[in-house]
Amino acid sequence: MNVKSLFIICVILLGGCKNSNEIKNPTTSQNTFKQNPFEIVEVNKSVFKNKSANRHMYYFTGKIKNTSDNLFESVYVTLEVEFLLKNGNTITKRDYTSSLPVDIGHLIKSWKPNETKILPNKSRDLNSDFIPSFKDYPIEKVYAILTLDAEDLINKKENTYHIKLDISKQWFNKKK
Repeated sequence: MNVKSLFIICVILLGGCKNSNEIKNPTTSQNTFKQNPFEIVEVNKSVFKNKSANRHMYYFTGKIKNTSDNLFESVYVTLEVEFLLKNGNTITKRDYTSSLPVDIGHLIKSWKPNETKILPNKSRDLNSDFIPSFKDYPIEKVYAILTLDAEDLINKKENTYHIKLDISKQWFNKKK
């Protein structure tokens, strides 16, 4: 085999390889992109409330849009609050979860493409677990993390998506 033939074979083989952000879907063996199909289009309530001298809860209501072409049979939405410290570490719900049962989330049925839903879909707010005051902690940023577990029966997919909302202003301005 001469050098020219070897070069052509290498170009063909290497040209067929590509680097992408595609996720292989094991149920359909098609390449699909896992992009977040949900976005917050309006925030109606984003507030911390004191529950005791050293415990708070975060409450959220707003509108979220399904920006995809998918019809979601069901979407289960939960909320947690994360704290980014000045040293780069993060305090998550696992670090401060209380033993008391609090909001268990909200279930939304039949979410059509490009449809906007009011969250929560009931008369109560979506709220976090009880959060300690963290008054002596060097907190830099505070985020509400909305987790959306979506079931798409048409495409036979179940995915988890996250929306991160900066709520630092609400945390630092809450009543002590």
